[in-house]
Amino acid sequence: MVSYKTKITLLLLLHIFICVNGQVIFTNRANPFAILISSLLLSIWFLQYFWGKPIETDVTDKNKRPWLYAMFAGLVMFSPYEELRKAIIKFKPPGNWSDVIPQVEAQSHWFWNGETPYQLLHFEKYSAFPVYMPIHWLPLGVKELVDLQSQWIGGFILLVFIMLGA
Repeated sequence: MVSYKTKITLLLLLHIFICVNGQVIFTNRANPFAILISSLLLSIWFLQYFWGKPIETDVTDKNKRPWLYAMFAGLVMFSPYEELRKAIIKFKPPGNWSDVIPQVEAQSHWFWNGETPYQLLHFEKYSAFPVYMPIHWLPLGVKELVDLQSQWIGGFILLVFIMLGA
């Protein structure tokens, strides 16, 4: 009998293989189904492995220096800052060639000003009705507080949570 750990490991490797080479093995139409089936099997076997097992926690092994991990996480997060800043400056603002960022910025701005975030947004050549969910535009409220560009908000929020989790 093959153990669950072996099944999960083999299925994970198979899933990675299908994601990388699936279009060669299957057709373009069949590949998504192969990925779906391998994802479902991976999830089912993973859940079966942990089903009914007690969660083991060791509260005696507390982190002695959480500030050290927080500083390390901050350093790792800020290390690519200069290269990302150069890339953002090098390319045109995304609002010139995409309507996604202007839409979510407008929705966030409207919401934080007490207006409904789902109203018609007028561009130069057309009008669009925003369809983005709050999970897309609510984090941009941080932009108003810390005066950041929209492109930096995700990294900023990630940095805050990594440092809080350390």
